[in-house]
Amino acid sequence: MRIVLSRYRFSNARILSMKNHRVRFECLEARMLLTADLRINEFMAKNGATMLDGFDNAPDWVELYNAGTEPIDLQSFRLTDNPELPAKWSFPLSQIIEPDEYLIVFASGRDERDPKGYWHTNFKLSSNGEYLGFSNPEGVILSQFGSATSDYPNQRHDVSYGLGNNMRFNATDIPLEISANRVSTIHSHLSVSDRPGSIEDIRVEIDISHRWVDDLDAFLVSPTGTRVELFSDVGGSGDNFTNTRLSDDGSLRIDAGSAPFTGVFQPEESLATFAGENANGKWTLEIHDDFSAVGGTLNQWSLILETTKDNGHRAGYMSDPTPGSGNLRVFRGFAKNPSVDQKRGFFDQPFDVTAMNSDPEEIVLYTLDGSTPTPDNSAAQIYEAPITINTTKTLRLRAFGEGLIPSETLTHSYLFIDDVLQQPHRPSGFPARWAGRTTIAADYEMDPAITNHADYSQDLPIALRALPTVSLAMDVNDWFDAEIGIYSNSEEKGALWERPVSAEFLGYPDADDLQINAGIRLQGNASRWPSRPKHNMRLAFRSEYGAGRLEYPLFGQETVTRFNSIVLRGGNGDSWINPNVFHRGSYIRDQWHRDIQSTMGHVTSLQGYAHLYINGLYWGLYHLFERVDADFMSEHFGGSEDDYDVIKDIRNTGGLVEAVSGTTESWLELVSRVSTDLSTNENYAAALEYVDVVNLIDYLLINFYSGNRDWDRSNWRAGRHRDSGRFVFFAWDSERTDLNTSSTVTDGPVSRNVTRTNNPKYPTFFHQQFTASPEYRMLFADRTQRHLFQNGTLTPTGAAERWNARANEIRDAIVAESARWGDAHSVSPRTPATWESHNEDMNTKWFPDRTSILLRQLRQQDLYPNVDAPTFNNMGGEIPQNFQLEIAAAPEGEIYLTTNGADPRSPGGMINDLGTTTYRYEGPINLSHSTTVKARFLTDGVWSALVEANFIVALTGDINSDGKLDPVDVDLVCRGIRQDDSRMDLNNDGQIDESDISFLVEALMATKIGDVNFDGIFDSSDLVSIFQQGQYEDGFDSNSSWSSGDWNCDGEFDTSDLVTAFRAGGFTANAIGLVRIRS
Repeated sequence: MRIVLSRYRFSNARILSMKNHRVRFECLEARMLLTADLRINEFMAKNGATMLDGFDNAPDWVELYNAGTEPIDLQSFRLTDNPELPAKWSFPLSQIIEPDEYLIVFASGRDERDPKGYWHTNFKLSSNGEYLGFSNPEGVILSQFGSATSDYPNQRHDVSYGLGNNMRFNATDIPLEISANRVSTIHSHLSVSDRPGSIEDIRVEIDISHRWVDDLDAFLVSPTGTRVELFSDVGGSGDNFTNTRLSDDGSLRIDAGSAPFTGVFQPEESLATFAGENANGKWTLEIHDDFSAVGGTLNQWSLILETTKDNGHRAGYMSDPTPGSGNLRVFRGFAKNPSVDQKRGFFDQPFDVTAMNSDPEEIVLYTLDGSTPTPDNSAAQIYEAPITINTTKTLRLRAFGEGLIPSETLTHSYLFIDDVLQQPHRPSGFPARWAGRTTIAADYEMDPAITNHADYSQDLPIALRALPTVSLAMDVNDWFDAEIGIYSNSEEKGALWERPVSAEFLGYPDADDLQINAGIRLQGNASRWPSRPKHNMRLAFRSEYGAGRLEYPLFGQETVTRFNSIVLRGGNGDSWINPNVFHRGSYIRDQWHRDIQSTMGHVTSLQGYAHLYINGLYWGLYHLFERVDADFMSEHFGGSEDDYDVIKDIRNTGGLVEAVSGTTESWLELVSRVSTDLSTNENYAAALEYVDVVNLIDYLLINFYSGNRDWDRSNWRAGRHRDSGRFVFFAWDSERTDLNTSSTVTDGPVSRNVTRTNNPKYPTFFHQQFTASPEYRMLFADRTQRHLFQNGTLTPTGAAERWNARANEIRDAIVAESARWGDAHSVSPRTPATWESHNEDMNTKWFPDRTSILLRQLRQQDLYPNVDAPTFNNMGGEIPQNFQLEIAAAPEGEIYLTTNGADPRSPGGMINDLGTTTYRYEGPINLSHSTTVKARFLTDGVWSALVEANFIVALTGDINSDGKLDPVDVDLVCRGIRQDDSRMDLNNDGQIDESDISFLVEALMATKIGDVNFDGIFDSSDLVSIFQQGQYEDGFDSNSSWSSGDWNCDGEFDTSDLVTAFRAGGFTANAIGLVRIRS
């Protein structure tokens, strides 16, 4: 039997399935005849964000395509990444793939079907190249990339690989309006390039919205001027051309079809008219509307071309992946990244830059204005000779080659301090006004009142180098254009207002300078207002721009160094740019809150300062910090990003929240549990399953202390691990605090009281609900005691120290901010003197009094008892052995303490196991070993807050403080003896000599002089060990240690060491026998 099909070429489908193909068939004897048109069409081995699976992950994927005319059941069809295991994974159940349908299979290794119905293989793909094969149940290979002896080539982030003989070219000047007011003709164009040979086959895809399609005539015009009528007066009064495909292989003429003409149709004139022409050049779609009453829109149109030198299904890379639809243009590879001989940085003399590219067949385009080098950019030049740099420039380079995906765009900012100081009011190439929703005068200038000021001009060059530098570069229009510029349209939000940008990090102390391509959008709420023109921004590191993450020690080597997002905060409510608080701008407040949270022992956003440049223009002092999202949680707490829910407020909505990452389900469960009667132990315990109550209390104390008046109804973040994790809270956007507030209370903002704040379903609501529990109130008092007393974080000294540390960090840099933005909202600019004056106010008017004021407020709320806690004569740390700890309290009551880490008070208020765990204080306590002491005062049945101190008893002889005595300490003592180091007088005899090493080895380590393996005896095994090392009288100065025979601490191994050891009398003879020593 046979199957009879009309000759049919399938064009590229939009998504998944197009089933309106007409076929004529007879009885089929062997279905396998159809599978020749079943193939792997495209795959991606490094999926960053191109396509998500049913678990909202982005694993590798494989696209299968049925180019035949019959449905095929894929059950038992096979995919593999190993040519020796062709059946590594098979479709386990029935899966029909229709004609002209595309089916995505995820190569995730999960071997299951996900909630969206996608299949997942039991293997993953390698981006470094391997094998990918597809075969039928009988083992016949239908499609493969690589072979048994060779691999498919290396893959890149979000670039797919596949078959590309059908080359699609899309119009980019659409949509275009078809006028309803007059008879009209519109022309849309698309460009074709790099197509070898001559046209062999051509198809057209059209999408038009129009309510009377009979009015329309359409023509396609080639680059050589050949004109073909596609249709004229078809479809009567019907609406639209929807996913209409015109091909000579269509089974129905378009004039015999009906609107909306979905499917494949033959045009009224044959597209074969173009056969033999060169496809390269500008193609034109001409649409004529011959009746004026009805209009419409040309939404999209595309050409699909095959040329004589396509050489079948040519495999290649696709910079525009198309999972679920037909492939676009394929490329044979990637242009190589160019390089330069002079890297980014600060300069004071002109120089030449030489660009280099290893492939002479490629050309390098460059720009000097921050724009992306592309062939259609009038600012781009072909690199032909060294480029002279004699002023601040942003050099961007990109390589291009025939049939290659262009290289990454490389960027080098060359900054001249003298240029920065003369930054003009109207720099060339930048608009004079920022015209978005609101039009304002653009502000670029470095204020001459500061740059020429006798007191400040000499400080500015130092100021601009006092902090690391971040340099951003992208097309000026993407910054400031009235229609598309993110800065001009500062109040617009969302992914549509993110633009590709180059970010350079210069002058960071823990790494070399770095450039990375990323996305950028504006960030925040009030900071977006045009009246505050120094806006906050956010960098997003995604694979669609380049590297999927920033891997760089922005905040030091000892902490997290991988980031997918960094916020660039201009200061807003704590800066000179804010018209309401500019006279109190400190550039410290938000940073201080995060520092305090970290000092309390909690995770918070890492942060730092930097100077920011935009396309070579100095933009001011910025605060860089991590965005709190699932990636942040994963990096700091471990696990996968998929493990976390991160929640934020929806500002001023009375309790609504949104998920930054994950879902809100666990948050709503927490709200439900907290909304119960928490005076019962059962309900209180149930609520604690969803919230880290210690973290919550400390978070509240920070904001209560600072009198935060722009918080809780907004400006908070919380995160939780979904697997039995508890929500923790993070300091966020804490600008309207302490003296940076207006106050209605008579005694000023230093007395501001926010402890009664209660916003529904938000953190303060949780707090107010929790106060029904006596255990919560006791715990709140304990945390207050820890932080507001004796060396605590929120004591006057502790709080001021963290503030002043940040002030010292930016003191040299603040004059640069003064020159850039100090004149905002004022004729007379704010200066470093303005800033210093406010710092003095904080240190004299806020920190000295705020702790005691907050304590009084907490007592009024019954959050701290009127009973004072005991005091220790030492609050912990390293102490000498047998230190006498003294504890004092009021006479009317008793002090109870523990030394095993337990609380002297049991839940409910009883004494915790008196006489066994808890003891009544009756006099100084001898601390002979390291321990934790906890104490409370009890009077008339009222407990004080808990006082806690960790004591570390110093181990005599533990020179490296690792908590143990070992050979390292012996060698350090010997070195100290040779250097006459007074700390090595271990036996306290006033002498630093061999007796100290004897005291360490014999008295403290309980062994013998000569015991090099520290097994407790000095025997012949120790002698064998030292002689095997070959340092006996070897003639090298001071090269010996205890383990190689230096037992008298002179740095040498010679006869005197043996004399010392044997005189000590600790030698034990054993079966190995004595070693004869020859002098």
